[in-house]
Amino acid sequence: MVLAGNNEREIDSSFAKMAERQIGALVVTADGFLISRQHQIVALAARYAMPTMYPLSQYVAAGGLRSAGSPADQNRVRPQSQNREGAGPHRPG
Repeated sequence: MVLAGNNEREIDSSFAKMAERQIGALVVTADGFLISRQHQIVALAARYAMPTMYPLSQYVAAGGLRSAGSPADQNRVRPQSQNREGAGPHRPG
């Protein structure tokens, strides 16, 4: 399902429609306007408890839960199971 988001009101309306239709998750594209509305989108995703994948880490910095950006944009802490020493998270330095 593709929903419009050309202004603040359409973004609000799109989230309401997704909730009404019981959409299970959202993928946000790397559109310039949507990036400019990242705080609104993150807040609405939290309000509607909508699992959301964001295109850039700046959405995570704004409060979003997960970014699908490049590896440089990803959270740089690996889960313990991926740490060679097995003694906690590996923090590249």
